[in-house]
This record gives sequence, structure tokens and C-alpha cells, in this order.
Amino acid sequence: SNNDSKFQLLDTFGSPQWKTPTTLVDPEGGTIMVSDMKPSLDGSVILSAVQYLTFTGTKRLKVQRLLSDGTFAWPSIVSAMTSNSLQFGNFPNFISDGNGGGFFTWYGVSPLQCYATKISSAGFKWFAGEVQVASGFGSTVRVNPVGVRAGSDFVVFYRMLDANQSSDGVGAQRLSTNGNLMWDDTGVVLKPISNLQEYGSLTASYTNDGSFIAFTQSPSFGDDVIIAASIDQNGLPTWDTHFINVATTQSIKSRIVATNADGGVVLAWQDDRSDANDIYGQRVNGDGSLGLPSSCEGDIDNDGFVGVSDLLRIIDAWGACTCDEDLNGNGLVGVSDLLLIIDAWGNCS
Repeated sequence: SNNDSKFQLLDTFGSPQWKTPTTLVDPEGGTIMVSDMKPSLDGSVILSAVQYLTFTGTKRLKVQRLLSDGTFAWPSIVSAMTSNSLQFGNFPNFISDGNGGGFFTWYGVSPLQCYATKISSAGFKWFAGEVQVASGFGSTVRVNPVGVRAGSDFVVFYRMLDANQSSDGVGAQRLSTNGNLMWDDTGVVLKPISNLQEYGSLTASYTNDGSFIAFTQSPSFGDDVIIAASIDQNGLPTWDTHFINVATTQSIKSRIVATNADGGVVLAWQDDRSDANDIYGQRVNGDGSLGLPSSCEGDIDNDGFVGVSDLLRIIDAWGACTCDEDLNGNGLVGVSDLLLIIDAWGNCS
């Protein structure tokens, strides 16, 4: 609304719960536009916003935590970025850190590189501050980062470009819980830079076996297919074929989204194969197969039986969590997940 971002809490009937909307105002007097929100602790949310003083000026990512009563948890907005600038029109997404905070990724324009930081539920950045996720390979440009939580670490996938931005590839980096680079300053290369294919619409998630990425691959305009890969904690492929085909019908594809589901990943995307922008979907299992999983809902440890070990994993993960134990995918491990375990008790069919 005008130069500010406004928020309102609705109940299950759609009725506003706060007397007036909560307004996020830029303390510098500029424009601040909400970019993304994720669940935090006790019904609160972490939110990110893009801030700028002039329409063509520097654009940076700011962070705040909004409590369930409509007040802000932190006395002031936290700067995810303190240097560089977002590209015009770029509103980055972020992911939960699993403890009520957020893990933020973005790319700056000068230099054109990917960065990351983690901000806790208390509003503190991790020790490393703002981290450039990779810097090797000379004049290589890196853009379009997407992050996924891998245990206590984080994996960032990104698109790589040559200096002329005419050839591209795909890479990844793993960061420790304190922000240290775990795969050297070059990261790992999933698709080397080449002018044979163009890659785009990166999305990330996780399976029982590794960190998951899917993206479009196209030799020419309008001939997109979707492929996917899974890598382990060392950046090595977890599937024998390295990559699998998710959607092989050649057409314009974009806006791929992914979410973990029972140890695998469910994908959806925009596709014009038979009409102007329909929506298609696919499921990828942890072993790289497509379609229905072999295990049943509630079998967290994939032993073919829903029992005590699965129940104990639910109890151990209780609270805010982006993990296998969050069976209903609401960002929290709680009573509803416990009831799903009890309902599925016994051998998987």
C-alpha cells in the first residue's frame, strides 16, 4: 500500500483478527515491498521485503519477524544485505532454517554473484555474515539461487553463466550452520557451462537420500524439458544416472515449484504443451523413480512398517521443522502428524 507493506491475520473463516493491519515502514523513508514469508515460532512468521529509496536506486533485502498478535518481534528491521543490489524486479524467496529463523539467498548485480545468509528467530545473523556462495572459475557469473536445508547445513543451487552470458550451466554449494563453504570456493558443477543447452526455473527440495534440484533444459526456444538430480553431503550424485527425466514433452515450461512429500518430491509447473499455460505435475521418489512411492504415509524410516521408531522420530522433531517428520507439510511437527502415524500403524500396503 503506497510505499509500505501491510499484514493481516485471518481466521479459518476468513475474518480479520487484528483491529487494523500491521504496517511495515522503511525507517529510511523509502519503499519496502514484502517478498516472502515463512512460519516461525508460536504462530509468528519471518518475512522478507525489498527496500529502495528511489525507483532506479539500490534495492536490498530486509527481514523482520511478525508475531501472532500483529506486533513485530524485533525492535528494528534486520538487513540481510548491506552491500550490492538486487536486480530490478527481483523478489527472492527464502526457506526456514528449521528453528524459527530463515535462510536467505539472492544474487547481486555488481558483481553478478550469488549470496546467502541465515537470520535466527531472535534477529541475529550467523557468524559468517553475508556469504558469496562461490567465487572460482574466473569470470563465471552466478544467478538465480535456490536453497534447501540439508540437516543442520544448507545447499544452494544456482545457474552459472560465462562472462558474455551466452552459455550457461548449473552448480551447487553447501554451507555449514555457521556459514562456512563446504565445497571449496568453486562449489560443485552439475552441468558444465556450455552453449548446447539453456537452463532455467531452478527449484530445490530434499528427499530421504539427498538434496534435490529440478530445472528446465532446452536446446532451443520452446523445446524445454524438465530434468532433476539429487546429491549427497559431498556433492556426489545419489542416482546412478545422475539426472532423471521428469517431463520429456518439449514445450515452453516455467515457474517450477517443489515440496517434500513422504521422502520424495512433488513438482508442479506452467506448461504450454497443449494450451496456453496449463499446470502439470510429477512426483519424484527418493531413489529417482517417478510416480507413487513404495512406502506408505507415516513410514518415516522406510522400513515397510509404521511403528514405534516412526513415533519416536515425530516426538524427537516436535516443533517448527522442515523435515520428513512433518507429514502434513505445515512447517510444524505436532499433534496432527502424531495422529497420522497412529492412523497408519502397522504394515504398509
